[in-house]
Amino acid sequence: MFKHRRVRAIAVLAISWVTLTGIERVSEGASWRTALLSGLVWGVVIVSAWWFAEWTQMGRRTRGNLADPTAARQDPIDTTRSTK
Repeated sequence: MFKHRRVRAIAVLAISWVTLTGIERVSEGASWRTALLSGLVWGVVIVSAWWFAEWTQMGRRTRGNLADPTAARQDPIDTTRSTK
């Protein structure tokens, strides 16, 4: 469902923004305006850290699976040597 990085980033931002806005509003007793702004700031911090962590892992993944460096490389059969 979330195979595109942008869609995942937007989903993480939306979920973290809503969650952190609720926490700021309920726990801290902030006004809605302050809670929305603070939740957005912390949501951006979270999605930035999450994006960076995913970006650093980008080269290690192929189609959702971890890449095996030996699987792509196959040794050619040496037909010049005889087995006798």
